Amino acid sequence: MRKLIGKYTLIMMLVFSILSAIIFFKFINFRKAITEIAVLDSTVEQVVSILELNEEKDEKAEALFEQAYVNRAKNLAYTLMETFDNNPSADDLRQLAARIEVDDIHIVDENGILVESSDEGSLGIDFHDSEKLRSFLPLIESENQDDSYIQMEGVDFSTDMKKVYIGVKPVGNTNGMIQIEVSPDTLLEYMQASSISSVIESMPIRDYVTIYVIDKETGELLGVSKDRTARSGDDMENLVKTLSSYVGHSGKVTINHDKQLISVREYAGNLVCVTSELSVIYSSTVTQLIIMCFLNILLIAVAVFSLYKLIDHFVLHDIEDIISGMYEFLNGDIDVRFSVSSKTELRKMAEGLNKWVDSYESKSERISKIVSMMGNSFATYEYDYDLNQVFFSDNLPGMLELTKEECEQLIRERFSKVYEEIHIYNSNEKSLEDIYITKSGRQVIIQRMVSINTYYAIIRDVSEEREEHEKLSDALHEANKKAARDVLTGLYNREKAEEIINSWFATGWQNGVMLLMDLDNFKKVNDQKGHPEGDKLLKKFADILRSQFRDDDMKARIGGDEFIVFMPNIMSEDTLEDKLNELLDTCRRELKEYYLEQKVSISVGGAYIDYTMHSYAELYQCADSAMYVAKRQGKDGYYINEDHVTCMRSECIHCRRECKRRKALFQDSQ
Repeated sequence: MRKLIGKYTLIMMLVFSILSAIIFFKFINFRKAITEIAVLDSTVEQVVSILELNEEKDEKAEALFEQAYVNRAKNLAYTLMETFDNNPSADDLRQLAARIEVDDIHIVDENGILVESSDEGSLGIDFHDSEKLRSFLPLIESENQDDSYIQMEGVDFSTDMKKVYIGVKPVGNTNGMIQIEVSPDTLLEYMQASSISSVIESMPIRDYVTIYVIDKETGELLGVSKDRTARSGDDMENLVKTLSSYVGHSGKVTINHDKQLISVREYAGNLVCVTSELSVIYSSTVTQLIIMCFLNILLIAVAVFSLYKLIDHFVLHDIEDIISGMYEFLNGDIDVRFSVSSKTELRKMAEGLNKWVDSYESKSERISKIVSMMGNSFATYEYDYDLNQVFFSDNLPGMLELTKEECEQLIRERFSKVYEEIHIYNSNEKSLEDIYITKSGRQVIIQRMVSINTYYAIIRDVSEEREEHEKLSDALHEANKKAARDVLTGLYNREKAEEIINSWFATGWQNGVMLLMDLDNFKKVNDQKGHPEGDKLLKKFADILRSQFRDDDMKARIGGDEFIVFMPNIMSEDTLEDKLNELLDTCRRELKEYYLEQKVSISVGGAYIDYTMHSYAELYQCADSAMYVAKRQGKDGYYINEDHVTCMRSECIHCRRECKRRKALFQDSQ
C-alpha cells in the first residue's frame, strides 16, 4: 500500500506541476498581451494625432512642431521605461538621440539636477541656478503624468547656441523630467518633411513594433517604420481586408507568417496600423516559466510529502495493524485484540472487530436468545461442515416433533444432499425452501441457505397462519361480493350499478339509456378452453366497453357474462343505433378468435328512460325484454325497446293490438 500511495503521489505531483506551468504560461502571456494592446492603442492614437496635426502644419507649423516633439518625447519616455527601466547610460541616450533625430537627451531628477545626459558635459547642472532653466521647475515638481513644457528660445548648456527644449514626465513615476534638445533649424526641416512616410519613419518605436499606413481604396503603402509588411497585388488586397476587420478594436493577426498583436484606426480614407511581434513578447515568459516551474514543483513536493506523512501516521500504520490482527484471527487466534493509535474512523472499525471476535464464542447461546425474542413459532439452526458441529435453538426438537439426535441427523442429511448439488453446478451458495410435515400433521416451513461449508436455516410453524389465511380468504371473497368493483373485470358490480342508477332516478332526471348485453355461447368457451380462457374473454370485453363508451357512462358486470352500460344523457335513436353498430363491429374484430371457434357473439337490448320509470329494476326489465328480442332474432345484434314493453312471454297472447315486440318475434308465424 505504501508503494501504491507513493506511486500515485508522484503522478499527482507531475500532473499538478504541468497543469500549473501551463496555467501560469497562459496567464502571463495573456497579461502581457493585454498590456501590449493598451500600448498599441495609445500609439496608434498618437500616430493619428500626429497625422492630423501634419495636415495643419502650413497654418499651425509651430503648434504642429510642438505637438509632434512632445509626442516624440513621450514615446522616448516610454522606451526608457520599457527598455532601460528609467536608468539608461550616456551611451544609451546618445544612441536614442541619433535614432529619434534630436541633438541631446537629458534626464533631470526631482531636485532639478541633470543626472544623466547624452552630453556628459551637461551633467550636474542645477535648474534652480539659471533663469531660463528655472521655467522647467513647475514641470519637474508636477505629479501629473501628462504634463509637458516646451521652451522654443532656449540656450545650449555648454555652447550658448539657441536650442529648443521639450520636457515631459517619465513613464512609471512622477519624479523629475525627461528633456530633449532640438536645433531651431529642425522646425524648418520639419515643415519640409510633411509626408506621411517621413512622419512614420521619424517616430521612435521599439524594435519589435511596426507602424504603417495603407490607402484603404488602392492598397498603396503610404508609410512604414520598417520594411516588414510591404506587399503588392492580390496580397495587398487581402491584407487590406484583414486590417479593415480590426478597425475600432485590437486583436491577434498573422502577417508575413508572423503572429502579431495589432491595433488599427481609420483616418482620412487610410488604415493606420501598429503591430507588435508576439514571439518577442512571449520569449521573455520562458525564463519566468522555468523559475515558476521549479518553485511550483518544490512547493507541491513539500505539500504532497507532508500529506503522505500524515496519511502514513494516521492511516497506513493502523491499517497494517488491523490487517495483521485479521491474519492472526483467521489462523485460529480468537484472543487477538484490534487496536489503533490515532483517533480516526479506524478506531470504530477496530472496536467493531473486537466485538465480532467476542461474539464468536457465544454462538449457541445467542441463537436461542434470538429465537426466544421472535416467538414460539420460530426456530433456527446452523451447521458448520468443517467442525461437524450443529447449533440449533432449544425449541427446534419440539417444533419438528423429533429428538435432539434425530434433529442433528436430519440437518446433516439435508446438508449433504444440497452440498453435492452446489459442487455439481459450481455454485458458491444455494437457497432452498421446503415444507416439513410433522408426525401430527403440522406444517413447518424451512428456509435454508448453504454458503461454502456452512448451513443456515430458519424454521417457522405456519399451521395456525395457514388456518388464519383460509379464514381471511373466505372473508375477502365475501367482501368482494359487496364491494363496488367486479374483481375480474374492474367494472362496477351489480350492487354498485343498481345504487348509481337509483341515485340518478332520485335526482329527478328523466333522460338516459340502458344497454343490457350478453355474450352468446359464452359457456362453450368455458367448456372447450377452460375457465381461465373464459375469464380472459370477459376481461377483453370489459376493455372494449371502456374504449367504446365515455368515462361518464356507467359500465358494470352484473353477473356471469351479462353486462350493462348506462348513458345518463339525451340520445337520438339514430345516434344510438350508430353507437351499437360500431360496438358490434369492434367486438367482431377484437373477439374474432371466439366468434370463429365457439360462435361467440354479442346480443344487446336497449331501453330509454321515460316518465313512467322510477327505479333501476323497471329500467332493467325493459332492457332485458329488448335483449330477449335481440336473441330471438338470431343473436349478434341489438333491439331497442322504444315502447317500453316488459313482456317476456315466449308465445304471444295478443294482449295489445299494436305490439312491436310481437312483430319482431312472431312476424314470420303470422
